[in-house]
Amino acid sequence: MNIDAEFKLTVKMSDMFILPNLTEEEIAQKIKEEGEKKFRYYLSGYLFDPEGKIIGNEIKYKIKEEQNG
Repeated sequence: MNIDAEFKLTVKMSDMFILPNLTEEEIAQKIKEEGEKKFRYYLSGYLFDPEGKIIGNEIKYKIKEEQNG
């Protein structure tokens, strides 16, 4: 059986402080850096999240129909 699949990880970051004079690009970069840092902490064991409040995931898949000759 063949499937198309997607696995998404989500890093929740509430109440992040940013300077008010940052551009949209700088804000996006800061969010990316903080998210990657939290994810690295999670993978290395420094961030414990048993209830999934910080790191979440989503799985989507679609079973492909088999084509017979």
